[in-house]
Amino acid sequence: MALRLVEITVPTNSMDNVASLLKDRHIDDLPTITLSSDLSIIRIVLDAVEAEEVIKRFQQEFGFITGFRINLIPLEATIPEYKSKIEKEKEEEKEQKAVEKASNALASEERKMEKTNDSPGSSLSSRQSTLVTTREEGKEDKKKRRNISRISKDELYSDLSDAVKVNGVYFSLVVLSVLVAAVGLVQNNIAAIIGAMVIAPLLSPNVALSLSTTLANKKLAGKALISLFSGLLLALSISFILGLYLHIDPTIPEIALRTRFGIGDVIIGLVAGAAAALFFSVGIGTALVGVTVAAALLPPLVVSGLLLGSGEADLAVQSLLILISNLIGINLAGTLVFILLGVWPTYWWEERKAKRTALTALLIWILLLLILIIMLLVVEHIVVI
Repeated sequence: MALRLVEITVPTNSMDNVASLLKDRHIDDLPTITLSSDLSIIRIVLDAVEAEEVIKRFQQEFGFITGFRINLIPLEATIPEYKSKIEKEKEEEKEQKAVEKASNALASEERKMEKTNDSPGSSLSSRQSTLVTTREEGKEDKKKRRNISRISKDELYSDLSDAVKVNGVYFSLVVLSVLVAAVGLVQNNIAAIIGAMVIAPLLSPNVALSLSTTLANKKLAGKALISLFSGLLLALSISFILGLYLHIDPTIPEIALRTRFGIGDVIIGLVAGAAAALFFSVGIGTALVGVTVAAALLPPLVVSGLLLGSGEADLAVQSLLILISNLIGINLAGTLVFILLGVWPTYWWEERKAKRTALTALLIWILLLLILIIMLLVVEHIVVI
């Protein structure tokens, strides 16, 4: 379980409001540090899943008050063992069910002894009541099943905002990954190509762009677009220059593989985008290595640059189509995953705006994907003829 220590700076005279905001959290003790007569810090240990709801409540209550601040700190462990709200509710529910089961058994024995006094109407009413209770429990179970554990949107925003910083390290990784990919492609070395995919920092900007859509955050969108396109242009430029001086054989298997655009490339982009968004959402950064390999953004980009430099424009276009399909698939699936996970802004007016933005973005990505698929079908039809 991912735990977070939430430090919240609030007005000292608002402790009653704080207690009401946390009344359903089953918090037995609320450590408080008084900074001054005006401000105090409260500390709460929460499951990462619960943190977003608590943060949202405090932002809505104190967000416009001077001095208000929330610090979110990852915890390795806490002693005694922390139990989340859901776990506490399950324990209470289990105890309640045990009591109900015992009382039902006792009532059943009493009914057996008083069978002659039972009426059809009361029996029907009892069955209807049981049916309603069962349905309500089923609905609650479904809601619990839909609850996917993820980190808070604020933590998600912070992680992706850091991941799309354009600096010397970012450009160095792009250059190194292009050189490794170029060598791997020319020598038909699969291991080198996979290494280039892992090094390339091109997946994070796409996921950040998806997040900026559901948050309607122009700042994050701008950073993601600058990071993405600067990386793509740099990689394409370097591979184009290499194509001018290297002998590029289009029949090399690893190069030829990336000059045949098919429906499978569209599926890979969609799956990789969904997986990347999920991994970022649950805070599993190490799993992104596998997603990066699946997305395979860099190899088709390098192949297109190498082929353009060597004068093979027709084949280069096919590689670019693979790259574009991956970009569209990653952003479409990523946006959809964030929508399904309920990653929206804190305030209702921002959420309403974000939902319109996300819907528009989804329609655009779907339209672009359909155009790409139609182009693929037309090209295949022409080739068959």
